[in-house]
Amino acid sequence: MPLSPSDDLMKAFSSLSKTDWETRVRKDLKGKPLESLHWQADEHLVLPPFFQAGDLEAWQDWLAQGPGEAPFLRGNQLQTQAGWQLIQQIDLSQQDLPTLKEALEAEVGGVEIIPGPSPKASLEATLKALPLDRVGLHIRTEEPPLLIMTDLALALAGQGVPANQLTGVFWFDPISRRASQRQAYKAADIMACEGGIQQAQDMPHFRSLGLDLGWIGQKGGGPILQLAAALSLVVDYLEAFERIGSEVAPEAVLERIAFRFPTGQAFFPEMAKYRAFRVLYAHLLEVMGYQEAALQSPFIMAEDNPWGMSGYDQHNNLLRQTTAAISAICGGVHALRLSAFDEGSALKSEHGARWARNIQHLLKHEAYFDKVQDPAGGAYYVEQMTLQMAEATWKVFQEIEQAGGFSDFCETGAMEQKLAQARADQWRALSRYKKKQVGINFSPNAEEWQEADKLAQAATLSLALPFTRLRQQADQYAHDTGNRLTAFLWGLGEVRMRAARLQFSRDLMASAGFQLAENSLSDNPTASIQEAHQSQAQVIVLCGDNDSYFSTGQDLIRMIRTEIPDAYIFLAGQPENWGELGVDSSLAAGMDRIAFLQEWMEKLTESA
Repeated sequence: MPLSPSDDLMKAFSSLSKTDWETRVRKDLKGKPLESLHWQADEHLVLPPFFQAGDLEAWQDWLAQGPGEAPFLRGNQLQTQAGWQLIQQIDLSQQDLPTLKEALEAEVGGVEIIPGPSPKASLEATLKALPLDRVGLHIRTEEPPLLIMTDLALALAGQGVPANQLTGVFWFDPISRRASQRQAYKAADIMACEGGIQQAQDMPHFRSLGLDLGWIGQKGGGPILQLAAALSLVVDYLEAFERIGSEVAPEAVLERIAFRFPTGQAFFPEMAKYRAFRVLYAHLLEVMGYQEAALQSPFIMAEDNPWGMSGYDQHNNLLRQTTAAISAICGGVHALRLSAFDEGSALKSEHGARWARNIQHLLKHEAYFDKVQDPAGGAYYVEQMTLQMAEATWKVFQEIEQAGGFSDFCETGAMEQKLAQARADQWRALSRYKKKQVGINFSPNAEEWQEADKLAQAATLSLALPFTRLRQQADQYAHDTGNRLTAFLWGLGEVRMRAARLQFSRDLMASAGFQLAENSLSDNPTASIQEAHQSQAQVIVLCGDNDSYFSTGQDLIRMIRTEIPDAYIFLAGQPENWGELGVDSSLAAGMDRIAFLQEWMEKLTESA
């Protein structure tokens, strides 16, 4: 029967209440608690497995507002042009790619300039070459803005570009920079900020007080801590301007503020983060008495977070950057910078900067992400996550304020304690396999290792750091001895369990830099012993079902002890009484992988 346009298709489906859904889910769980499906998205944020429209009833006033309407949940303004500014970083202190010419030829929306050792000299030529009327300018420096802003005004005049056409941000944030080093800011810092604001009076679209929260993410801090810190940092700046008796009005300060956040790979939380921040920022200013909508609408820039990147299997970083970029774009950021996927690495390639640009070009020109305003709007899951994140963030913000504010919270070490705990929690989840990172603890490339001249590369602070150190230790062993650490995986017994434990052992041993070898004939012990000999393995891992371990496995272990006496023998799995088999150790789900691998890496490398 054909449907008319007036037919309501939903009438064909029976309506289920949330209680009905919970009853059905509990039945399917067969005795497991419903809480077992909850997701710990952040230290402060736990999400149930499903939502319904009724969960959002308390937030209808916010949800009813469209893009450009306070409190800006759905975006700062109704979209009238391309959705975000593609930023390419140009480091004038480095001689490598990309150059300004390459960035402009690639049609970027803006460039971020990092001045060289002599800021004035390095910037003059760059500002002259930059078409300031059509390319956004972002300057990132620890130098006070006074001289640089003067040079910028001269460059605008030299190009005949009206000051009101300049867009961009001067990323100068002395309070946050000093706080990251547990130092108190100085009056001179705020006076420098004051000078930057005064010099930008004729540049209404150029923000001269860019606040950088990137260091919190780079040290492992999650979305809620980043947002709470940003709110508290704003309060600190307003109080600091008042403390020095600044002639600049608070409204003028707020007009010039911009925010930079690190964007990670937690797809939905990162998306919700930017949506939640706009609501929180509007609420903060309203509470403080600043009612003007233009002040409550923040400029937000995102950049990928080195915390989630890996120095090994680096091409996976391209995929991480892509998901991070989509989250930020769907969250409604105004500008986005992606680094080269191998930035800061001794293995850095000349293609990294181009690929970083092209990820965004693909999202713009082929996926059309710039054509939709607030694509996550209306999704119960994202909306509920956004609003719960806002509530949790406000509580952490109040905690920071009660401790004296952002600067005091950092200076006393309270911030570092939170960051250290966040890092420990994430490393523990990675080690216990509750968190998977491709190329790190899941499906690592066992064939990748770093040559001797690359080993000087320092392992940077990151989620992958414990495994990176293990892999570098294995690479150093290969450099010193001429032989790679090798694990021989000996499959035996029932096919399904053998395959599962082989994969488990591949991931575990490769994540520490072991080269892998496997037996090709599971039912031929003599041939398998020969293959193990040829592999020169220091470790042999038996991978099979529990019954086989106690039937044929005991004879295999005695054979290995006789034929390859120097090899250690591990057992994949932990059956009852496994210690009676005479193996050196066992591998089990839920084990502390990092601690286990560190212990055995020490034994193997010390005996070299």
